[in-house]
Amino acid sequence: MAAGAAALLLVAGVTALGAAPASAAPAPAAPTSSAETSTTYPTASRHALPIEPTQLLASHDGSVIYAPTGTTRLLVIDPKTIEVIRTITLPDVVSTLRLTSTGHLVGLAGSGTAADPETVVDVDPSTGVSTTTALPTGAAHNGLAVTPDGSTAAAATLSEDATTKAYTFEVTILHPASGAVITTRSVSAAVNPNGMTLSVDGSTLYGAARFMPGEASGDSALLAMDSTSGAVTATAALSGIVPSNVLVSPDGSRVFVSSLNESNNLSEVGVFTAPGLRPVSTITLRDTQEDVLQETGDGSRIIASGGYDVTSIDPTTLATSTIGGIAEGVVPIPGSSKVYFGNPPRINDPDPYAVDWSSFGEVEDAAAGKTVSMYHPGADGFLADEAVIVGDHDLYFPGPSATSGQGDIDHLDLNEGYSQVAVSRHAGPDRYTTAVDVAEYAALDANSRRTSTLFLVSGEEYPDALSAGPVASHEGGQVLLTTKTTLPNAVISYITHFIPHKIVIVGSTASISQHVADEAKTLTHGHIPVERVAGADRYATSRALVTDFFGSRLKHVWIATGRDFPDALATVSAASFKNEPLILVDGSRSTLDSTTAAYLRHEGVTSITVVGSESSVSTGVAQGLASIAPVARISGSDRYETSKAGNDSVFPRATTATAVLTTGEGWADALAGDQLAAPLHSPMELVPPTCLPDDFAEQLSAHPGVNVHLLGGTPSLSTEIANFAAC
Repeated sequence: MAAGAAALLLVAGVTALGAAPASAAPAPAAPTSSAETSTTYPTASRHALPIEPTQLLASHDGSVIYAPTGTTRLLVIDPKTIEVIRTITLPDVVSTLRLTSTGHLVGLAGSGTAADPETVVDVDPSTGVSTTTALPTGAAHNGLAVTPDGSTAAAATLSEDATTKAYTFEVTILHPASGAVITTRSVSAAVNPNGMTLSVDGSTLYGAARFMPGEASGDSALLAMDSTSGAVTATAALSGIVPSNVLVSPDGSRVFVSSLNESNNLSEVGVFTAPGLRPVSTITLRDTQEDVLQETGDGSRIIASGGYDVTSIDPTTLATSTIGGIAEGVVPIPGSSKVYFGNPPRINDPDPYAVDWSSFGEVEDAAAGKTVSMYHPGADGFLADEAVIVGDHDLYFPGPSATSGQGDIDHLDLNEGYSQVAVSRHAGPDRYTTAVDVAEYAALDANSRRTSTLFLVSGEEYPDALSAGPVASHEGGQVLLTTKTTLPNAVISYITHFIPHKIVIVGSTASISQHVADEAKTLTHGHIPVERVAGADRYATSRALVTDFFGSRLKHVWIATGRDFPDALATVSAASFKNEPLILVDGSRSTLDSTTAAYLRHEGVTSITVVGSESSVSTGVAQGLASIAPVARISGSDRYETSKAGNDSVFPRATTATAVLTTGEGWADALAGDQLAAPLHSPMELVPPTCLPDDFAEQLSAHPGVNVHLLGGTPSLSTEIANFAAC
């Protein structure tokens, strides 16, 4: 499941995990997810090549595609006929190349041994003539940066002393076309393969270093180097332990560097002035690995991808927006704010363990923050630097061939639209199995076999569970429902297959007995922490959850009554999407209780959204909240209109590519829904059991490519719902 996702499952009965024999854990329950309506996506066509390409690049006029092959053969392909029209022989083995504005190709060649020294190769594809520049003997390349016009290049190399085993890092700056070396400079910091770039004019090299020069390994820095003298002119410390990609803004005024933060294990993007490297800002992302940084084709946005989310960054204002979930192969569309990216494997079979290992793809508008179209290219996926878009709609990407020694090139026309709406129903014989089914789907959809934190909440009473959804989403965890006395077999099976790092029981022993906690400890042989978060009542439990997982110094909070479930459930996906907590209050009171008031003041809350009408959260309670921070109220004429209003406040309805529907007549299925909605950045809508509100039904029917997930069997959501019957 994607980061920021939360899953919710119901629990009852326990065996052992880990050292226990295989027979100790129950077999997985029969799969219950089903696709009621299929979606037809445009699919790529496949064309044979004499050898497998390692990368594709298009000439600036789009007339040819260049395909390095990891050998000395460079294929030249006609994109119209998708046939090889010429082969250029390179002086050495080359896997990847950079296309310059002059039309030349620049790359690294050789293995770095004395017999095969590392070189920088400049290829003029119009003549097939290559120029090589030798790098230090015995050094393996550790990165290459090239100016847009190809006039200057910088190569980072790594060599090891055979006696002392000490590493030497060197940066060679050169003119690729002439083969002239400008300078070679030793640096005491390892420069990452993708972690360096040159300014547009080639005067300054920026490199991401694993540690500060002269300081202990483990620190990291961004370096600025004069490309003429090789002198380090500026350094900036990075909090990330693994700095990776470096990118200069289109106007050359800022440098962006991605890294993985040591303290919270989240990806971040540091922003610095150029060339002085004064800190401007740090953008924290919700990924758990360092991100690849790319510009959109029109330079209007910077795209950070490689973990759980694809994030669009405005290089001027530094405003961010999430434009997609976990992705592979982000490819900018030339001259446009749109990008194509492929997603990891998705389930398309009722069996939750049967995964379609081909990838899905979609075009996202990074500026507008909306999905433009979706595809099913039918390939095993590709990395960003392997694929190319010719013009504004022809995507080409390499693939292996079934014939040994050969390769394929796939073509996908991005102008082709997708049709129909995919409707998947997640249902089990009871609420516990339904929740497990949803969690398995969400986890396998993200190609994940590990859960960070598993929250166990009561499947018999709703109050303690209502605040758990946004908390689990914040933690990137999951939520399972349990009976009061024992763990269900479905949950035991889930824990066996999706091993959590930690289990948190939500609520006192009046809701979930100590026996369940003991079962969970036995199930995990004590290797996984089992904790309990509880308060004197549902409101204290809600505050305790928020304190334990969101921490202190809150900014914006969502408030709903704990006296009933509809308004709180209507709040869950909006709060999760905004990564903000949901706090329950006794909305029936004439005034805000002093404990909640003191808590909100202590946490420094600066704004509040109350969900529900005055009949749910009284005017007196709202006035008490307003004495602490500005209050906005979201409500509708009924629970369904309230759900719609809450979701519309954060999810632009016209841009929503996925919807999760759950009945508003009960709470059990909805408790499981946020784990599916949150990683998809999608709303969870409360709807009547037999029909959809008219405007919502019309929107789904008129929006081809929308993926709709139904939570619960036909008693909860009828077959008419799957056909978008309007009320």
